[in-house]
Amino acid sequence: ALTYAQEKATAFGKSVVVNMSLGSNAGPHDGTDAKSQAIDTFTGSGRIVVVSAGNSGDDLIHTMGGVGAGNSVEITFTVPDYTPAGDVNNDDLSIDIWFDGNNDMTAQVISPNGYSVSQTSGGWVENSTNDGTVKIENYVFLSNSDRYIRVNIWDDIAILPPAEGIWKLKLTNNSGANVNYHGWLFDQSIGTAPSIISLSNSDSHYTLSNLSLIHI
Repeated sequence: ALTYAQEKATAFGKSVVVNMSLGSNAGPHDGTDAKSQAIDTFTGSGRIVVVSAGNSGDDLIHTMGGVGAGNSVEITFTVPDYTPAGDVNNDDLSIDIWFDGNNDMTAQVISPNGYSVSQTSGGWVENSTNDGTVKIENYVFLSNSDRYIRVNIWDDIAILPPAEGIWKLKLTNNSGANVNYHGWLFDQSIGTAPSIISLSNSDSHYTLSNLSLIHI
């Protein structure tokens, strides 16, 4: 779409401003995601992109911390009482954790009723449990060489939506160096009425869209 706008502006010999009313708290937040790179390629003399800042500026969906060498930390999030929306793929939540560097990390998700799903560095796993379906991705992002862990929990089976209660995401640092991280609860759609998932040690310090506001 940006290429099309650029070609039209060039053909008519005019400047162009593109408004992109989209954004997400998913991603690395450092300009290395595909959309940010496409915008940077587009911008130049007479070409400006204005991107939505999102609506999560006051939302407590960000967490941050550090993991010592050979140690573990737990990030908890609480799913409140709710009425499932019914059918499949209607009740879900997603969390991104981004680390400084590509240290060897293991991610383990423990559900309120004790079901456990784990993934070591360099792969992904998807398991259906009685507390909902859990998917963990654990890779190094090619564009910035930082490790990220993404957790999705949803109702892949209609009668098994995400369980109410306290969920745990355990991060284990298998390397010999300390590592810092940022995390975002970037998506939550739980129940037939608005239900807010509570994220431990959360703040709203880094809750603008993953994309920058204005590229010139």
